[in-house]
Amino acid sequence: MERDKQLDFYRGLSMIYVVCFIHVVYWLKIGAEPIKSLMLFEMPLIFFISGASLSFNKTPRRFKQVFFNRMVRVVIPYYVYAIVSVVVLAIVTMLWQLDISSIKESMFAANYHIDITLYSSRNICSILALHNIPQFPFVNHLWFIWPYLILSCTFELQKGILTKVNRGGYLIVCIFLFLASQWVTENLYIRCVFCYNIFMVMGYCYYRQISIKTRLLLGISLLLIIILQISGNNLVPMQDHKFPPDAVFLFYNLFILALFSLIFSKVRIPEFKWIRWWNERGYTIYLYQNFAFSIIFPFVNTTGNDYTSWKYFSLCAISVFILMSLLSSIVYPLERKVVNWLLNTK
Repeated sequence: MERDKQLDFYRGLSMIYVVCFIHVVYWLKIGAEPIKSLMLFEMPLIFFISGASLSFNKTPRRFKQVFFNRMVRVVIPYYVYAIVSVVVLAIVTMLWQLDISSIKESMFAANYHIDITLYSSRNICSILALHNIPQFPFVNHLWFIWPYLILSCTFELQKGILTKVNRGGYLIVCIFLFLASQWVTENLYIRCVFCYNIFMVMGYCYYRQISIKTRLLLGISLLLIIILQISGNNLVPMQDHKFPPDAVFLFYNLFILALFSLIFSKVRIPEFKWIRWWNERGYTIYLYQNFAFSIIFPFVNTTGNDYTSWKYFSLCAISVFILMSLLSSIVYPLERKVVNWLLNTK
């Protein structure tokens, strides 16, 4: 089947939205409620797009094939990123020991204790387990890797099930399984897998299939949001409902995705080179985004600007966009070279 270029554009734009909007707002503490909460639909959107992408691959694949593909596209790039991060930490540690004042006044020195010689076996295990880069700032985004890895590796099984059952009924079952998980565990990763699987199934089953079901979902999810709000489950701040995800987060994002489905069934995104870049290099940019925020953060702390100003937000968002576009031109080719070398090594 011919590749859906609009889906590529959605992926590129969604990555720009995550890095240059959501993380600028939350990591740099810019903006105010309720706008900050209303913006939190980025990850459900990414998983919806992932499911939609899988719907174009009709050829069944064995788990071994899928697992190998995910190792190449997700795990190896992460380890390249981890090595680069550790090298940067080692350089900062060395410069700190040389007593260079500009480093001491930097974001690293002012807000974090950077000394890679203090790394323990536990820190190394955390890196190897795809959880964290200890001492490196702004690495909270790495939580995404495990839920995405689990769902992308196992979704082939769900595709097989979906060929034999009613898709709407299967989606309802997924919703109930997630709601049940709230009673069982507070574990972030378990709840994320059950929650984001719903959006992935939606993308796989209903991308570009606008029907009365979409409008029905829009109305039902809005009604449930109102009921939850009346019962004391306030939407604001939505961040409290996202980690770990709960019913409020789920139904709000079901409403948003149904709304977007209706809107973008009528709207086509023109092709721009920079959107294509952020689509092709999306995962790499997602990994390395903390480098840009580490550079920008010292200026955020010293400018004395109004943190609710749209002008100030725009300046930070544009700065992150430019820095990550430039940085990706360096780290993405490096990542590709490492991957190709590993694949060609016998």
